[in-house]
Amino acid sequence: MSSLSSPTDHHSKWTDTGRCDCSTDFYEVWEIEWNTHSMGIVVYAAWQLLRSICAALTGGLAWLVKDYTHEAVHFLVHCNNCDNFMDLTCEITMSGKKIRWGCYEECLRRRSSKLFEPPLSYKKIKKVYDGMWNNYNAINANCFLWAGDFYERICGNSKRLHFKSFLRVMSFYPFLT
Repeated sequence: MSSLSSPTDHHSKWTDTGRCDCSTDFYEVWEIEWNTHSMGIVVYAAWQLLRSICAALTGGLAWLVKDYTHEAVHFLVHCNNCDNFMDLTCEITMSGKKIRWGCYEECLRRRSSKLFEPPLSYKKIKKVYDGMWNNYNAINANCFLWAGDFYERICGNSKRLHFKSFLRVMSFYPFLT
């Protein structure tokens, strides 16, 4: 178990699962999940109460403000050499983007998920991750926007809204390429 480094790690029960010692050339990705995680129930409840009051005063506009939650993208990775399954989580925090071998055991909701048939190469995931933006900003470069952008880059066209187009229309994230 890794040392707890954030409220999300604690409240959503981060588990450091590690990885096998085989070369990443053997790794393939079977599944992707975009999940929302708790950063603490007391602060979350207080934030929801504040948003409710503000929503009543602003005609509902306050509901457009991000929840006090954390968004991350989880992958189920399989090693074709030793036949192990591993968890990989990609996310952004105030200290920048992170890629960690492990997973959050609990989530508030699953925004989207997809099984890959055939499986994706781990190298593709790593290449997309390396190309992701690294500067966190609570307003227009937060974990929700990062996870949505990352998920869209991995999955391409999916059943959900085209995330980048939605953000451009809403002018939340004009510098997204």
